Formats: sequence, C-alpha cells, structure tokens
Amino acid sequence: MLNYQQQASFARTLTNDIDILLMDEPFSAFDPLIRKDVQEILLEIQSELNKTVVFITHDLDEALKLGDRIAILKDGEMDQEGLPVDILLNPGTEYVRKFVEDVNRSRVLRSKHIMQKVNGIDLSRAFVVNENDFIEKFIDRVVTEKPSMIAVQDKQNKNVGCISSKRLSEILKK
Repeated sequence: MLNYQQQASFARTLTNDIDILLMDEPFSAFDPLIRKDVQEILLEIQSELNKTVVFITHDLDEALKLGDRIAILKDGEMDQEGLPVDILLNPGTEYVRKFVEDVNRSRVLRSKHIMQKVNGIDLSRAFVVNENDFIEKFIDRVVTEKPSMIAVQDKQNKNVGCISSKRLSEILKK
C-alpha cells in the first residue's frame, strides 16, 4: 500500500485545476501490489474528478484496465483505437489480435462489458454481481456455485443485464 506521503502527492497531482493530465509510464517502477493499489486509486479519483488522462504504458493489461479508450500503435502508427472491450473482443487487424491474445480477460473485463439485456429472464434466484465488477472478482464463486445465470446490477441494486454461464465461458476462452 502507498504510504501517506505518496497518497497525498498522487492526490495533489490529480486535483490540480488542469484539463488534461499526461502520465507517461507512471506506475512502471512500483512493485505489483502497490501498482494494483495505485491503479485502483486512479480509477476512483478519475471517476470523481472526471479529468482527461492521457496514459502512456507498454503494459497492455494496465491500458485495458484503466483506459476508457485506448490506441495500439504499430511501427509508430495507430493500428487500432477504441474502447478496451472492443479491441479485446473484436481486434481489427491480425497484429492487434496477436497483441491481445494472451490478455487475462478476467482482469480487464467488467460484467457490464459482457452482459446481455434481461428481456424477461427471471433473475430472482440468480447469482448477483455489480455492473462494475471485474470478472476476476466473481469467477471463483461462479466456478464453485455453477450458476446458470448471473444477474448484473447497478449501484441501486437494479437488474441491468445478465450473463449466462455459457457466455462467460465463451468470453474467457477467446
């Protein structure tokens, strides 16, 4: 975990009255545990402050987790740009397909990315997850409990979608 001084410095940087914040490999020197904590802090602060952050990284998992939109460059040219979920699930070129093929999807995809509309499905006894939960947060319970359907809820605990076990399996196998 970050010490107080590091947290304060990080918070000060993000709360400056600027429109765009450029972060070039900001977490590359952190060990994996601190890096994960700082990524979560950045996501929380970003959702509250709603600042534009241009985040440069060579870590694809990090880009997919943190980015609202990402760009994949090949030989200094943009090969594909878009939503992380679209790039991961629908790579536009062979280069991008190879680039994303080894990504741990459970760490970068949230339930809202793979849910389908409810359309009258009875979810009263379904396994429940939050729409912003990364798959890795609930995959162990899914494997253990083997639900046929997963209800996806928003912050107000309203069903906003569902994920079938079959769909979850297909997404993770790609």
